[in-house]
Parts: sequence; structure tokens; C-alpha cells
Amino acid sequence: MTDTLCPNTVIFSTPGEMNPLSWSIMGINAKLNEDSAVGFFGTGLKAALAVLMRENATVSIESCGQRYEFGTTHKEFRGKSFDIVTCNDKELGFTTELGKQWTMENAYRELVSNTMDEQGEWGVLPDIERGDTTIYVTHKDFREAYNNHDSIFVGSRVPIAENDLLRIYKGSGMIFYRGVKVGHLEDAMFHYEVLDAVKLTEDRTIYDTYAVQRQIQRGIEKLTDAAILKRLMTAPNGRKEHGFSYFGLWGPTMKEVVADLWENCPTKLIPAIQRQIKENLPEIEFATIKPTEKQERMLAHAKDFLAKAGYYVKSVIKHVSNDDNLNVAFVHGEAIHLTQRAYDQGAFYLTTTLLEEHCHTIGYNDETRRFEQFLMNELIKCWSDKLQIDL
Repeated sequence: MTDTLCPNTVIFSTPGEMNPLSWSIMGINAKLNEDSAVGFFGTGLKAALAVLMRENATVSIESCGQRYEFGTTHKEFRGKSFDIVTCNDKELGFTTELGKQWTMENAYRELVSNTMDEQGEWGVLPDIERGDTTIYVTHKDFREAYNNHDSIFVGSRVPIAENDLLRIYKGSGMIFYRGVKVGHLEDAMFHYEVLDAVKLTEDRTIYDTYAVQRQIQRGIEKLTDAAILKRLMTAPNGRKEHGFSYFGLWGPTMKEVVADLWENCPTKLIPAIQRQIKENLPEIEFATIKPTEKQERMLAHAKDFLAKAGYYVKSVIKHVSNDDNLNVAFVHGEAIHLTQRAYDQGAFYLTTTLLEEHCHTIGYNDETRRFEQFLMNELIKCWSDKLQIDL
């Protein structure tokens, strides 16, 4: 019998009767509020009981005057041993092999999710009162999962930005749905809770991670928090958000944030946003400046040198004012934009800068293996010609 006073006992209390069919028949699911329920397969409770029995937890249920104690009975089948889950010493239709990949955290998440779906509560004595139906689970690892509740559920987290599609929390990479952790984005800058419908697997994890990422991106585009948007739009390489593609359906705040970043530090914008600027902000242009005579001579010399080397720079070249010290040159709208800094270190630096931007105009992007390979190929061809060695 469960020791309900044990410090390792966690209690789940819900209103109404819990029918024994809930744990004895596979596929039964009849949640009171199916539109808001986290689970819907009708297998989660059975899988939770299986893992709890597998880990030798003590489990009992009291419901409307009836008490149910869970255990196992040993069976042999075709030379293999099985432990069948029992209720009041009666064999149920599954073994401890059910939910074989589940851990105590999975079992805890399942019971909390069920309790949430039934508008119940959970906790430990004396903080929790018994309801019409009360589940008692005693195991030190299960109690540890309870202690780490906030690593599994949204809990007391407060969003730092939100709208009707998405909530964003401090943290790194957890994805929540209806308050429950259902997945993870490696190297993400924040935790995300998706508010639109998410398709889940039977163990309450994301069925299609790519689709959920797109839902997150759709929510980001409609954010009204400029500070959070600025961080997301300039996500550094190596962070998950750096590779987000977005839909180009920017909200008003996102347009304002991107326009400001484009004017002041365009090279920090993530690649997808740079590609979408022309369509979303067609009026955005940098303040152009007139090059000096010396700069015009330097540019003509650089273009002539590159042409003799076989690189014909035919793109429009604009001279622009920009305060970003890291921004020397860039391509936008098929035009090469040069700042004053492109000229500051002399003709050699200007020529290398112009070559790089020319490569961008013909389809080679920064920090890509394709661009690296192109440059290596060009280098070897030059040395092959110079040394008169065929490769």
C-alpha cells in the first residue's frame, strides 16, 4: 500500500470519478475539454504506469470510495520473461515494456498533463488536498522530476514578449505547447511557447519540428517588442535563429526594427532578412555620397585590375554613408555599396573588397563552403598559370 506520508510521494488530485477503463483499455480518450487537452491518444496513462512499475515505484489511485493498487506479475512467453502490470492483483492488457523509451520525467509529465486536462492540481502533502480522484506516486526519481517541474512545464515563467501566436521566455531552446515542454531547439536564444495547434506524437513530443519552427517564425514576425525583435533579427551565426527563413509577412514593429538596423548596421542582419528587405521595405535606401576624385581613380584602377584578371565588375556601384564600423561594403538590390572605409586602407584593400562584393553579385554568399571552394579554385588556377603547371 502507498505510504501517502512518504516525502517521496507526489499526489495528483482531480474532480470527478476516474473510470478503471482509463488504465485498462488501450485507445480510450475522453477528455472533458478536448480542444485544450494536451493529450488525445489514450495511451499515455498506460505508458506512465508501465514505466512507474518498471522502476519499482509505488502507485495507487483512490476514486469515489474505491482504492486501486498497481503492481506486476511475472510471466514467461516463448522463452522470454515479461512483467504484466496489474491493478488490485488483476492483470491488465500491457506489460512494463510499454513506453520502453520513457523515463520518470516522461511519466511525471504525463500525469501532470492529465491533471491539467482535468482541471486538477498536484503537489505533496500537506500542500495538496485530496479530490474526488487522487493518484499517489512514491519514488525518489519521480519526486526529483516534481522538484524540477519548471524544466518540463512553463510553470511560473513570465513571457518577455508575446502575441496571439507565440510567447517568448528567457532561456535557451525549450518549446512549450499548452504549458508542456514538447521539444527543443538546439542553440536557440530563447524558450518558445507555440499558441497555435501543434501536432504531437503519442509521447507528447513534436511530430514535425520543421513545421513548429515555421510557427515560431510566423509569431516572431508579428511581435511588437522592438528590443526582442532586434536581438532576433541580428542573431549571431551559431544560434538557431540565425538560420530562420521567415515568411516576409512582417508586422509594423518588425518593419521599423529592420529599417533601423538596415540603416545603422546592415551586415548584422540575419541572411533571410537581408534577402527580404527589397520586397518588404522597397523605399529603404542609404544616404549616398559623392566620391572624391582620388576615390574615383582608385575605383577605376581596381576595376581595371580585376578585369585583366578575368573578373568583370558590371554591377552598379553606389557610395554610401554608414556608421557601422564593421560595415565596409555590401550588396543590396544587385548594386555594390561602398563606404568610405573601403578606401581607407589603400588600393589593395579596395581591390579585394570589390572582388568579394562582385562574387556576391554572381551568387556566392558569405561564410559558405561554396564561396570558400570558389576562392580556392581561383587561387589554384592563378598559381597554375604563374608556375605553368597543368593540374
